[in-house]
Amino acid sequence: MILLFIFGYIKLVYPFWNNQPVYHSYDLLRRFYKEPFIINQYTPGKTKYLDSLQVKTYNFREMNNDKRKECTNAIQCYFLNTDKIIHTIQDLDIYAILSGQSKTSYASLYCENHYIQSFNSSGSNIITNNVSFGTITSRHLNFWYVNKYNKKTCFTEMPVYFFDYLCVNRHKEQVSIFRKLLQTHEYNQRIFHPDVPVSLLKKEIQLFSGVVPFVKYNTYTYKLRNSRVQPLPKGYFIVELNKENTDKYTDFFYTNPDYCSKTELYDVMIFPDVGNIIEMINQKLLHVFCLYGNDQIYGFYFFKDAKMYYEELEGNTLHFIASIMNCLSPPVFYNGFTKCIQNILKKNESYQMLLFENLGHNTILLPMWNKKYSPIFDNQTAYYLYNMVFPESSLPNKRVFILQ
Repeated sequence: MILLFIFGYIKLVYPFWNNQPVYHSYDLLRRFYKEPFIINQYTPGKTKYLDSLQVKTYNFREMNNDKRKECTNAIQCYFLNTDKIIHTIQDLDIYAILSGQSKTSYASLYCENHYIQSFNSSGSNIITNNVSFGTITSRHLNFWYVNKYNKKTCFTEMPVYFFDYLCVNRHKEQVSIFRKLLQTHEYNQRIFHPDVPVSLLKKEIQLFSGVVPFVKYNTYTYKLRNSRVQPLPKGYFIVELNKENTDKYTDFFYTNPDYCSKTELYDVMIFPDVGNIIEMINQKLLHVFCLYGNDQIYGFYFFKDAKMYYEELEGNTLHFIASIMNCLSPPVFYNGFTKCIQNILKKNESYQMLLFENLGHNTILLPMWNKKYSPIFDNQTAYYLYNMVFPESSLPNKRVFILQ
């Protein structure tokens, strides 16, 4: 009787997530597992939220111009759920974000038929318009993690898809459509690409109930000022990467064995393919800086144009998303960070706000930044794994690197 009550309670409180392949907060037995594992290795399961009639999934590169415009319009209008901030993302930005990957990027649209009666000399006609009210995209990321149970000193590597831009028209039944979009997109994506069974999903402000976050942390918002910065010590330099000098990035992440073992820096590293990095750099969506000297790489800093325009401040938003400290001096690493911001503001003075994600080695920089600046506000942020259980979740935020 008690078990039936618990089962009914879970069904009632978590009507969507209890049917999804995620690490549920009430999955007590899974806390005793030692190694990460995929929940559903084969064909994805179907639930009542699977809606193949109203949700259509497309290979993004093969979408026609009309469908791509519908996707862009939905993201522009619905993704930021506020009237105080304008989402300035454009079609070419979305194209760059979903390009350059080694695996296909996907976009889904939620559409409804709207019927209009027209009249002419010969009588009346019913015109059917298929109108989109929501979208979701996904793109490939590399997922490297240390399997501590096997005492491995190298990463286990696997591909994942990252869900992004899940948004629905504010005047529609958002919760129901959100669920249909997510369920149907994930199902279709796994049918198209069965070799990538795991996905990653980011949630901000109001986190998911009943699901254990893979990693959880706060994101802080600051008013950005072009302040004087301390010079770097002799022998240290900051260089901004472009399509001509991405060798520093590829050497560190893929080829050069002489640097400090990355498993000592992070337990988890999630990042895009080099081709996608170049696409976003070329579109000025991503700014990548390298701290180096004496033929050594001492750090990386990753900033994104958030495409968020604050009307009251008449300014854009810079997003500090990730960093890697590969040196022994946090003050030097911090000086490099402030130098990066100075270089960005020299090229683009329109940035008035800074989003600072307290994840990975950003956690080293945040206390030093807070000595000089105070956040305007902060919000909860979390990443969730879809179709995979990581028993140690939520992981320590300082040991996780995510660049997406």
